[in-house]
Amino acid sequence: MNDFSREINDRIIKLQHKIRESGLTGALLTERTNVYYFSGSGQQCHLYVPAEGKPLLMVKRTVAKAMIESPLENIVSLKSSKEIPQVLLNHDFKINGRIAMELDVLPANSYFFYKKVLESSEIVDVSCMVRDIRMIKSEFETSLIKESGIKHGEVFKYIGSAIKEGMSDRELAGAIEGYARKIGHLGYIRFRGFNVEFYFGHALVGAAGAASGPYDVMATVGAGSHPTFPQGVSGISIKRGDPIYIDYVGNYTGYLVDQSRTFALGKLPLIMEKAADVSMELQGMLQNSLKEGVNGRDLYDSSLKIVEKSGLKDYFMGYPKGVPFIGHGIGLEVNEWPVIAKGVDMELKSGMVLALEPKFVFPDMGVVGVENTYIVLKEGFEQLTKGEDTIRYA
Repeated sequence: MNDFSREINDRIIKLQHKIRESGLTGALLTERTNVYYFSGSGQQCHLYVPAEGKPLLMVKRTVAKAMIESPLENIVSLKSSKEIPQVLLNHDFKINGRIAMELDVLPANSYFFYKKVLESSEIVDVSCMVRDIRMIKSEFETSLIKESGIKHGEVFKYIGSAIKEGMSDRELAGAIEGYARKIGHLGYIRFRGFNVEFYFGHALVGAAGAASGPYDVMATVGAGSHPTFPQGVSGISIKRGDPIYIDYVGNYTGYLVDQSRTFALGKLPLIMEKAADVSMELQGMLQNSLKEGVNGRDLYDSSLKIVEKSGLKDYFMGYPKGVPFIGHGIGLEVNEWPVIAKGVDMELKSGMVLALEPKFVFPDMGVVGVENTYIVLKEGFEQLTKGEDTIRYA
């Protein structure tokens, strides 16, 4: 058994333990990220994980490709989802019990379809179990996240040389994204949730970067260019004294890192320089506190005390109303567990990977702040994103 086979086997064992604890017959996974996580194949598949026994991967398209990608033993063709009950019976699996599916992302029409097809079973939610397992990263996973962090550091090292006075935010974004693709960025960022779309990230220039966004899960998104995708660049030109807040997600291995830096041509307004200093103070406090056993709620509350003392609370984590969090888990998706947020009791554990992003948004001026990705250790942390944190004057 090679390293990847052991990794998939360990994940299946953890899921089966939770399935048995919950008194379930099994879990039927359909969401692509979860199917990949537990099988190794990113194709359109159904993965059935029984409470006991070996899982079954049912492949809609190319079985031969799935057999190359996945170390699972039982891989079969599935012509139609209507055949799932019979395929399960053919492999001696029970279908008259409680079967769990990803109800946090499964469309309603699909739910009603599976409810009809699996008529002898009760369908319950597996989402929390899966997200809880994925929250703790293995050494295999962290090695891939570290690789993405190193590559993404090269992108942020490049950005300073790409910024030119008079160029548009769209031109800057194109330069950043083109460079990232050149060195191996996979070009896709997974974001879990209904009606939440995301691209590489955001190049937020001046006042347009401070535009209030459409999502309550993002502190900053930019003015955007069209109502169909109300975020990102708007065509504004870069001028001296503008903050240039670059917030990009790196995906070079399937596993993500989240990183932000503030750039500028010439000096920023004093209040923004102060906010940048407070962001660094917040980052220092978070780093000093970051270790196994710390409660994420306490990290958020401590951050808010520093912000209130600074007099910049009105601009913290968004404007006119900031989002009530300062960090989030990250892995195969941007917004994994845990979340470092107001009132959310969640004890940090070794192996969690977090993006911490203290930032300030000033109307009619722009955004300043910093973001890095960390892995939590028993005593302390390891920073996985690279490069100078303070304002870089290009």
